[in-house]
Amino acid sequence: YGYDFEPDEAAPGEALNLTLYWQGVDAPDDSYFVFVHLIDSESGEIAAQSDKIPVDWLRPTSGWRPEEVLTDEHRLEIPTDAAPGEYDLFVGLYNPDANLRLPVTAESGEELGDRLLLETVRVQP
Repeated sequence: YGYDFEPDEAAPGEALNLTLYWQGVDAPDDSYFVFVHLIDSESGEIAAQSDKIPVDWLRPTSGWRPEEVLTDEHRLEIPTDAAPGEYDLFVGLYNPDANLRLPVTAESGEELGDRLLLETVRVQP
């Protein structure tokens, strides 16, 4: 549905705050985890991540009501040894039992893969 994010620049040891706003069209049958990955654009390695049931483990997707909007906060700590440069912030949903990510589809119906790029973050020295 949307998101808020801050800051777009940070230093090693600092935190990034992401608030996701989810709105389901229908209630899913399964319970999915949300993943948020901060990936080093140069190496492709995950620098920081958050994986959990939405709304701090309180609102499994199997209990979402149609059209309900949920606020889901994630805090990512940039490692103290993170190299300066650009990092990509991705988000998605996955089934932890099958270890399978859900596809991301644009409003137009276009398939975008299994994760969504939200932001590019600059890590300063």
